[in-house]
Amino acid sequence: MPDLELKALVERARGGDDAAFEQLYERFERAVYGLCRRLLTSDDAAEDAAQQVWLAIWQGLSSLRQPEAFTSWLKQTATRVCGRTQRRRRWWSWWSEVEGDDAPDLDPADQAPMTVDSLARGEQDEAVRAALERLSPEHREVVVLHHLEGLGVGEIAVTLGVATGTVKSRLGRARAHLARILGPLAE
Repeated sequence: MPDLELKALVERARGGDDAAFEQLYERFERAVYGLCRRLLTSDDAAEDAAQQVWLAIWQGLSSLRQPEAFTSWLKQTATRVCGRTQRRRRWWSWWSEVEGDDAPDLDPADQAPMTVDSLARGEQDEAVRAALERLSPEHREVVVLHHLEGLGVGEIAVTLGVATGTVKSRLGRARAHLARILGPLAE
């Protein structure tokens, strides 16, 4: 969708045009879900988060000052919603452990590393997804936003509300961790 067309659509939606908002939803629905899925690593959590993102967009659209920045604002909103969701999941996981509940561990960081044999059957995409799941939420955020969403370091810093040095550091550490997890595939 050309920038001018998107800007006009956003302006119409900001003005209360439900059909324009529906077109925005249809245009970006899959992208929002995909970003949420990569950040949260769970279909159910991603679906819930995507719904929360669209609710936040609906509620905040009238306050968007620059309609041409809609796409960036949408990604920023999705990232923030997913961050809140991830923090809630960690808290519930911790609370379940305190209460003695047998809830599954949401942190897959202590799983065994991937082997070359497990990749032999064309499972490289699955291996990368599993490796992403093993990253901390902060590291997964920067990898997804940079490598999968195509944002630059400065854009990621603005989206996450952190310094560019923090983004660079997280990205470097995340890449090093992924290289250790994926081993030969990373080369």
